[in-house]
Amino acid sequence: MSEKKKKKTIVIAFVNHKGGVAKTTSVVNLSTLFGKYGLRTLVCDTDAQANSCYHLGGDRPTSIKVRLEHVLENNTLIAEAIHPTRHENVSVIYSSLSLNPVADKLQLGSVLPAGELRLALEPVMADFDVILIDCPPDVRLMTSAAIAASTHIIIPVLSGDMYGVEGLADMLKHIEKLKMATNPDLEILGALISGQDDRETVSKASTSLIKRFMNDRVIPVRIRVSTKIKQGIMKRKTIQEMDSGSKSARDFRALAKYIIQETGLADRCNIPAEAPDLEASEAANG
Repeated sequence: MSEKKKKKTIVIAFVNHKGGVAKTTSVVNLSTLFGKYGLRTLVCDTDAQANSCYHLGGDRPTSIKVRLEHVLENNTLIAEAIHPTRHENVSVIYSSLSLNPVADKLQLGSVLPAGELRLALEPVMADFDVILIDCPPDVRLMTSAAIAASTHIIIPVLSGDMYGVEGLADMLKHIEKLKMATNPDLEILGALISGQDDRETVSKASTSLIKRFMNDRVIPVRIRVSTKIKQGIMKRKTIQEMDSGSKSARDFRALAKYIIQETGLADRCNIPAEAPDLEASEAANG
């Protein structure tokens, strides 16, 4: 076994019970950067909408024979559910709408339902440096299972979305409760602010509120608003593919570097010199 495989796999869940906060966008753009930087990356889609795996893998979820729900329901080997993508070093585990009834069965029939995903991932942990879990917009079983399986949590939140900001306190309480019950070593990296537009007063105000609700546990890199990100979603492309020189593309590169540093992955990857450092992004973010 190589030295790389002996090292701890970092598992990051992107969690928020509110939809439309850029969970999937963050997972898609970060996973491809991690892969580009040499990290063996797996994306596990626990959202039955299956947007992240479809974006990265390109296949319709229903065309995939072995998906996450098959692993959880039938004890299918998870290795059979891992599929390559066109992106360097990035693999995906598909889900589909069939995941919802399977999760409901687990909730009723499993002794420890929140631990099912962690048990499922265990056999392939050593094959990856980092696993990113895209969670559904709720606090039901699959979100709880993702929290229980993770080493780190990121809470994406949309700048200017005051309803979403005010729900952060409840989300944080849910995570802390699960941490105590199932995963005491879990680390919260912080809230990830996307859609930042400092020209708008409400955007500035929401950032202050996010810091308050999160007790200043806010990732110091914010993803600035960009039409290129939305266009990339339509074309199933990343922001780096759409416009690598854009502000939001630079923000994502800085975010990837920040996460790599904070989670101890720096010695396993090779970040190109052109990737901006955190200080540069902070200066650009104002």
